[in-house]
Amino acid sequence: MKKLFTLLSLLSTLIFANAQRSCDLRCSEYFPLFNQEIQSGKPFDITVKVKNLGPSAIKITDTILYLIKIDANYLMSGGSPLGKGFFGQAIAVGDEVSVPLYAGLTLTHNFQGTHQFCTEMTLFNRSAGDAATDPVLTNNTGCSSVLMNLHGVGLDPANITSLKINSISVSPNPAEENVTLNYIVSGADQVKILVKDLQGRELIHILNESQTLGIYEKSVDVSSLSTGIYLVEFTVGNSVITSKLVKK
Repeated sequence: MKKLFTLLSLLSTLIFANAQRSCDLRCSEYFPLFNQEIQSGKPFDITVKVKNLGPSAIKITDTILYLIKIDANYLMSGGSPLGKGFFGQAIAVGDEVSVPLYAGLTLTHNFQGTHQFCTEMTLFNRSAGDAATDPVLTNNTGCSSVLMNLHGVGLDPANITSLKINSISVSPNPAEENVTLNYIVSGADQVKILVKDLQGRELIHILNESQTLGIYEKSVDVSSLSTGIYLVEFTVGNSVITSKLVKK
C-alpha cells in the first residue's frame, strides 16, 4: 500500500510538472524608436521583440496578448484597451522574435511633449492540459521615450523659440526653371507670396490665403521670367519679408 501511494504521488508530481511550463518572457520595444515623434493623425508602426528566457519553450498552443500604454495608462479604443493577441508561433528557449503589432497606426491624441510609449505583454494558453506560466512580470513591458505632438502638421510650439519667425528661403538660387520656397508662419494669419521685378511690378502671383502655424513648402515655375534679379515678397499679416531671386 505504501509503495502504491508513493507511485501515485510521483505520478501526480510528474503530471503537474508536465501541465505547468514556466516561460520567462522579456519584452522590448523596437518601434517606435527612442525620441521618435508621434504626431496626431500621422501613421506610425509598433513592433516589439520578445525573448524566451526559459526554462521552457513557448508552444503554438500558447497565446501572448499585447496591450499598448502611454505612460502608465492603457490606450483605449472603442471603450476597450487597444491590443492584439498572437498564437501559433513557437519560441524556443533563448530565441528572440520580432512581433509586428501595427503598421500605419494612426492616433488622434491630445498628448504633448515627452512620454513613455509602452507595450505590455501577458502570456495566456488555450490548452488546459499543457498550461504555460510567466512567473517573472517585471520584464514584460517594453517602452520607448517618444515625442508626442498633437499638431498633425507644422511645428511644435515648444520649439518655436529656436526658429526664425515668419521666414522664407528660396532654392535653388540662381534658378533656371523651378524654385522651392520653404517658409515659416508663426501663427494663424493671411499669407501672401508674390514675385516682383525691381520696379515693384507683380509678375507671378503665388499665394494669398489664410494659413496656420507651421512650416510650409511650395514649388514655383519661374521659367517665364527673363534672366535677371527679382524679388520674392512674403507677407504674413502686417509683416513683409523680401528675398532676392536670381534667374539664369
